[in-house]
Amino acid sequence: MKNFKRMALLLFAVVAVLAVSCKKEKVKPTPEPTPEPQIMNIVGTTWTCDFYKLVENTGTELDGSEITSNETISIFSSDSLHRTSSMIIDGELIGDSDFKNTYTWDGSTLVFVSPSSLDTFTLHYRQNEDVFFRPLDLSDPQTAYYASLLGIEGFVFYRQ
Repeated sequence: MKNFKRMALLLFAVVAVLAVSCKKEKVKPTPEPTPEPQIMNIVGTTWTCDFYKLVENTGTELDGSEITSNETISIFSSDSLHRTSSMIIDGELIGDSDFKNTYTWDGSTLVFVSPSSLDTFTLHYRQNEDVFFRPLDLSDPQTAYYASLLGIEGFVFYRQ
């Protein structure tokens, strides 16, 4: 009986050792690589900003003036675009432009690069709204003054 107990204890020990040694290790799955974000292709798109404001109660020379502005940007290649803009105050054309320009696009910021660097500006893409926003340079006192009269901080360009 003593031998039987020893034999049973030895057999139990062997089975326990085998059970522990044969246990498979859990292998952690290899994480999937994070895909590179896709940059929206803007070639062939046109974006327009239309602005209208009747200026009232500002105590300035602009009171009673109707200000209309239109700007269109047509992107026709991976680095070139055609831009037109005009501003009309009380039916009189104040200024307009029509030119081709180069740009850079990183998926969130569209930067126009003018050879003269006088008309370089940036548009920020708002994906959830599918619009570009052009903030005004409010650090310039004159721009800040007119922006406050018109009640704006920038311009929104909508896809056409």
